[in-house]
Amino acid sequence: MRYQFVNPLVRFQSLLTDPNLLQPFIKSYSEFQINEAVTFFSRCSLTFVTKVKSANKLPRSTVPEVCFFGHSNAGKSSLLKALTSNCSSEGVQIGVSKRPGFTKYVNYYSVGPSLAFVDLPGYGQNAPSSLKHIVEPYLSLCRSNKKLLCLLVDSDLAIEASDLEVMKILNVISVPYALVLTKTDKGDNTNILRNILSCIGIINKKSAGDMINSYPFLVSSVTGEGIDLLKTFIYFSMVKNDIVIPSES
Repeated sequence: MRYQFVNPLVRFQSLLTDPNLLQPFIKSYSEFQINEAVTFFSRCSLTFVTKVKSANKLPRSTVPEVCFFGHSNAGKSSLLKALTSNCSSEGVQIGVSKRPGFTKYVNYYSVGPSLAFVDLPGYGQNAPSSLKHIVEPYLSLCRSNKKLLCLLVDSDLAIEASDLEVMKILNVISVPYALVLTKTDKGDNTNILRNILSCIGIINKKSAGDMINSYPFLVSSVTGEGIDLLKTFIYFSMVKNDIVIPSES
């Protein structure tokens, strides 16, 4: 198995007049840390638990939950599938569609005995009408387990007002989240770089509130770019309950 240790931000440095501009944000984990995280996922069994339309119908749980949220068709289900590709799935198939708004329920998966993934309906023009009746109540729900939200943004598209509004909501209800730019294999590099800088600007202005990563994650569910780094972040912050600060590459 070939693990990817290089932070995807590295390949965008050459597009800048001053390549050092991105350097403070190019963080990575050690080879040992990434190996430990990827090994954890490879030893886990992915199990589909349930899908619900009402937050109070979710199963009682004490394990940490990682939620995937973003614009419809931002690649939530594809990312979840990439993160669990090395898990034993026992016939579990994560549905992926090119049609925006495909996910209309809260889909709940267990990843071994110590972690859960939650695939949330998307927001935006094509979001299900039940969005406010599912997602916000779930995120506001007082549960004893730890919760992290991965906020997904298509790397080729500019951050929209709706993304900023979601950040405000997350700050109000105090849900920690990580910003993840998806589909890095499909976008135009100039657009992606512009969006990277926009994300960094949001972080620097501290308008990101409860964002727990000081830099955006870049991922491709197709090529695997950045997937192992995100796995490592999830593993150490949620499973080991140890926020390991990545070092500069």
